[in-house]
Amino acid sequence: MISVLYVDDEPALLDIGRLFLEKSGKLKVDTFLSAEIAVKILNPYLYDVIISDYKMPGMDGLDFLSVVRTIQPDLPFIVFTGQGDEDIAIQALNRGADFYLQKGGNPRIQYEEIENFIINIVGRENRKGEILAEKKAAEQALSLLQTLYAYAPFGFAYVDRNFVFIHVNDALAEIRNLTRTDLLGRTIEDVTPSIWKLTEPFFEDLCKTGKPALNVEMTDEFPEGSGNITNWLVSLYPVFSKESEIIGFGILIVDITTRKQMEEALVRSEDRYRTLAESAEDAIFIIGRDGLLTYINSYGASLIEQSPEELMGTRISGTLTLLSRFIPDDSVQSVFESKRGCSYDTELRNNHSRWMEVRLIPLSESDGTIHQVLGIARDVSARKNAEDALLNANKKLNLLSSITRHDIINQLSYLFIDLDDLKDHVYDQPEGRDVFDRVNQAIRTIHHQIEFTREYQEIGIAAPIWQNLHDIIEQSFHSVRIGDIRLEESGTNVEILADALFEKVIYNLMDNAVRYGESITFITCSIIQTPEPCLIFEDNGVGIEDSDKEKIFSLGYGKHTGFGLFIAREILSITNILIRETGKAGSGARFEIKIPQSCIRQSLQ
Repeated sequence: MISVLYVDDEPALLDIGRLFLEKSGKLKVDTFLSAEIAVKILNPYLYDVIISDYKMPGMDGLDFLSVVRTIQPDLPFIVFTGQGDEDIAIQALNRGADFYLQKGGNPRIQYEEIENFIINIVGRENRKGEILAEKKAAEQALSLLQTLYAYAPFGFAYVDRNFVFIHVNDALAEIRNLTRTDLLGRTIEDVTPSIWKLTEPFFEDLCKTGKPALNVEMTDEFPEGSGNITNWLVSLYPVFSKESEIIGFGILIVDITTRKQMEEALVRSEDRYRTLAESAEDAIFIIGRDGLLTYINSYGASLIEQSPEELMGTRISGTLTLLSRFIPDDSVQSVFESKRGCSYDTELRNNHSRWMEVRLIPLSESDGTIHQVLGIARDVSARKNAEDALLNANKKLNLLSSITRHDIINQLSYLFIDLDDLKDHVYDQPEGRDVFDRVNQAIRTIHHQIEFTREYQEIGIAAPIWQNLHDIIEQSFHSVRIGDIRLEESGTNVEILADALFEKVIYNLMDNAVRYGESITFITCSIIQTPEPCLIFEDNGVGIEDSDKEKIFSLGYGKHTGFGLFIAREILSITNILIRETGKAGSGARFEIKIPQSCIRQSLQ
């Protein structure tokens, strides 16, 4: 519905006017008795048209028109005035009024004429607004297109039917180290003969079929004779007139030289790694999340007595084959679930038995998800055989030691009994008492030393194994009565290759710190590089005097058995690990445990 603002100083005319104008239901009329009132409350954006008398007390119709034009220049304004005001009407039209009508005729006819004019002019203004909106939208679209055309990182161009450059962006010109001016008005063949030679067949096909040629890879040497090969991704498409005739061609060129170089480098890298994997004397394989074997090298396939082609794509679970024993599905799934690697030994039995040490490593995407598991397996049969031989030898020696120790302890027991009988006869004599005490102490020392051999023989009884340092520290810390002592760790999530009794070393250090530290409140365990890996174990207790720093590792030194640190050093020496005390007396004990690089690795847990 069209909104009308009607101003006149005669109330009767306002009522009649509103009655006639609203009769059709197309107009909604608001009336005011003076222009001053209308101006005070006027919001031109609420009205589609204004009707105003000329002769009114105070502000007349022309002044009212001037005010309206300062607020809303395009708002339709109708002057409805009395007889004999033709000059005023002309002034009003000159000032911007849109329509003039004299009062005094048939009211019905006059208001119908006003209504028709209002409907026509408002419709015209609306269409004008639509045209302006469409024009503005087109200008914005053109501006956007020009911006994209100018700043796009791809080469854009338009050529006519004679292949003359009509439009070119800077990116396309720079492909040949030219400017847009160098190209405009010239043919493709004239500017770049080599490019024309590559694209001419495609343009001929475009002219015949009208079908675009999209993403065509082209290779060119630029500058000619330089040996510098450039690669392009070219799209050519026809431009049609309204009559569906081809009037020109669009060209889109993307420089893919860098991408092609990266792809070629990637292929070369993959070839190198594949060659490395194929020439390795370790089994190398990759398993997808679906449990399928996606890669296995020739050596790995030979262990399972099949070819790589036969194995790739095989599911590792579901069958009791060499493959499933070599790569257990539950081990692979645990890596996917925990996102941590694992190691295990497995025995392959075919024509002959062999032991493999297998390490599974998660391969993650950039978002952290695990999509594949890499496996590396090494034949450790020789090591296993040597370990078994050593174990058997140790068993025999331990058996001999146990029998000998048992017999000696039995004889010592008889000596203790005989000493008790002898004590009653000689102990009341001064010389006899001294001899008795010396003999008694000697027998007890022998017994103590024989008991030490029981503990010492356990060292090296089994082959060294990889052990998680953090887990051992935590377990030892909670096994010692530590009270309020605090434990601090740094970089201890590593695995150390050491004797199976390595845990006793850490426990002994913890226990000594608690027993002899006196004022100790914290224990610190950390891995540092100096430059070789070194485990630092320190506390803030009373420390160790300089004169005792080496003695504490001697057999028999200490307040109790004296075996603790002596045995700790022996346990560590199995894998060439060194230990020494470097703390400052009064400031706490500090043990440096230097580990060979070959005996430490990052934990995958």
